[in-house]
Amino acid sequence: MTGVERRSLSRRGFLRLGSLGGAAVVLAACAPKVVEVTKIVKEVVKETVIIEGTPQVVEKEVTRVVKEEVTKIVVQKEVKFVNIWTEKDTPFIVKLLEEFDETHPDLKLTIIQTTNAEAAQKLQTLIAAGMPPDAGYWSPGTFTSLAPKGAFFALDEYFARDADVVKPDDFFPLSVQYATVKGKIYGIPWSINIQAFVSVPKLYDDAGVDQPDSNTWTWQDFARIAPSIATGEGGSKKLAIANQSGHYYTFLWAWGGDVLDEANEHRPMLTKAENIEAFKFLRGLYEADVVLSSEYGEAFGGLRPMLAAGRIAHAIHGIGTWNFMKRESEVPWDFWHIPAGPKGRAAPVIPVSFQVVAGAENPEGGWELVKWITDPSYAGRVFAEQLQSPARRSLREPFIKAAQELAPHANILPDVVEYGHVPPRFRLPIGGELEQVVSSEVIDPAIERGEVAIEEALEIAQKKMEEIYAESVAS
Repeated sequence: MTGVERRSLSRRGFLRLGSLGGAAVVLAACAPKVVEVTKIVKEVVKETVIIEGTPQVVEKEVTRVVKEEVTKIVVQKEVKFVNIWTEKDTPFIVKLLEEFDETHPDLKLTIIQTTNAEAAQKLQTLIAAGMPPDAGYWSPGTFTSLAPKGAFFALDEYFARDADVVKPDDFFPLSVQYATVKGKIYGIPWSINIQAFVSVPKLYDDAGVDQPDSNTWTWQDFARIAPSIATGEGGSKKLAIANQSGHYYTFLWAWGGDVLDEANEHRPMLTKAENIEAFKFLRGLYEADVVLSSEYGEAFGGLRPMLAAGRIAHAIHGIGTWNFMKRESEVPWDFWHIPAGPKGRAAPVIPVSFQVVAGAENPEGGWELVKWITDPSYAGRVFAEQLQSPARRSLREPFIKAAQELAPHANILPDVVEYGHVPPRFRLPIGGELEQVVSSEVIDPAIERGEVAIEEALEIAQKKMEEIYAESVAS
């Protein structure tokens, strides 16, 4: 068959659908369904009591709660959900979808199976065919690209109507901010991917250097200590921090700069004085030979193996590296607060949300699904079990408790959200293209190789970014 398969979401059916990639949509119909009914039954019973020494039969009314299963004709309305997860790689999401299907007899869940890489094209194909899904998950980058084009349903009225369940004030503000486009909310927050400061304290001990207080230290403190840690040559080389080519904006934020001007329609502002100072500081770390370069990484197996072997002191990385360290690390490791710059701490975070699709046949059903998945009652269990960083404040404690199985100071992870910033590629449809300009025109020639003056590199990059921005506005 082709298209989208219509069926009950059993575990076997889910696996079968995942392997087929989908089949044809069939409209939901009236279907018999076994449901549990609770009844309050009143009845008169007789019992023998002793009155003045004489047994007598009396009648009295009693109430009983009776539960029974009955077969009813239930009118089910279809909910079509675009799903990128499988039983193999993300079983907890699959389980949530199964639970939703089992606990909502009036809705019939249809899964449209795809992959993360193909989800955007799948949505556009279904919309063009006049068969838009009702809800789904699209990656933050895809959301940033499609939301301004009207691909998703504005959820503001649903948030207001169901505020007692959704609890909007429970979300970290950043998670709602980046689900909002032009003043309208187009996603219900789920999680916030954290890029934390993964640390190997042993390298400080090996160097005979006191471990800093990560609650108070600064990037200047780090720069002063780093050369003592980055010792050795060739195969015995140790380094103070992983390659920063993909995290340069961490330094811009900490110095009070940015790639995009939030106050001026996200226009490029790379030549800002704070950016120049931040890039000069980052260049200094490379000049001091304390940063993992591509040369070292290729020669010795890459960042994660070197980190796990105790050859890199720090890396700004997410859950993939945390789990790798849990499985493979040969040395104790922990989470530290990232050093502060002149304007405070900063770290990359990526908000994740679920969407209802514009033009959906059943937006109410789509909303019920994504509202249910993100409800604290269900999401809390998932975040505790899977170390997903929650978008809700109320779920901090279960997440911290679970994360402490990874490292002693996992309790600081939710704080990263408080000083977190969203990378440019998730803030503007052309953000990824702008980041590529910074990488090719600034990071490679001016920071890593030091062949071009930073000011000159920034001027070149700024000009190219302005051209890309102007073209995007014109189109």
